[in-house]
Amino acid sequence: MAPLVSVVMPVFNSEDFLGKSVMSVKKQSYPEWELLLVDDHSQDSSAKMAQGFSKEDSRIRFLQTERNSGPAVARNLGIKHAKGSLIAFLDSDDMWEPNKLEIQTKFMKDKEIAFSFTWYRIWNEEFTELREVRSPEFLPYRKELLFNHVGTSTVMLDQRKLGKCLFPLFPKCEDYALWLEILRKGEMGRGIQQSLTNYVSRKGSLSSGKLELAKNNWRIYRNVESFGFFPSLFFLYTNFLAHLLKRRKSKTHPSVFSKGEKME
Repeated sequence: MAPLVSVVMPVFNSEDFLGKSVMSVKKQSYPEWELLLVDDHSQDSSAKMAQGFSKEDSRIRFLQTERNSGPAVARNLGIKHAKGSLIAFLDSDDMWEPNKLEIQTKFMKDKEIAFSFTWYRIWNEEFTELREVRSPEFLPYRKELLFNHVGTSTVMLDQRKLGKCLFPLFPKCEDYALWLEILRKGEMGRGIQQSLTNYVSRKGSLSSGKLELAKNNWRIYRNVESFGFFPSLFFLYTNFLAHLLKRRKSKTHPSVFSKGEKME
């Protein structure tokens, strides 16, 4: 029997993108999934939209945080209510290719692994200027320390092997901290060498500030990984350098959307 995949989607002020994100789950060729939409007290119509999706499809459940608390709290609430043995993450402004879950569940089963991710493509809010971000096939702890190779919306975790993996309660980079925690315990991350996830880079999004990213990475190295000043400085430098090199090597692509295509 195919394992159930619990898809956890934190939702916050994403009314312009939420429909497409949800539809990319509903169009999956892999049928055994549930979608947990966790609203973090959106100020637009996102919560109402999410409730509507849950009423239309029994595989979709609506949850809400007690107060606006950030994506880590929202994801953790979804993880705690998940019924599946496999957990996948999808942000409410990102989309999956239709065969993403099918390919990834087979990959995890065939390789007998607990932590996998895929390549992904990034474009702006007008769905132009795409570039492909490639991740390594094998990802040990030491390699991830040098640079966060993993896109959150590409990840799948096996709870039967890892247990309930909850995100540290950071305002940013909580995903990077969790991947390091998993790898530090001896797990090997495995990357599918194929772009199966699509990221929208939104203006003012949490992931857009480079200075804030550096500050949060510094906190992770110092306070979570417990590194000294100079090792932390070294890893911060390698992270910055890797960002520059990755952008230069990125390939551009035409838009994956037809001209004038509207949101679902």
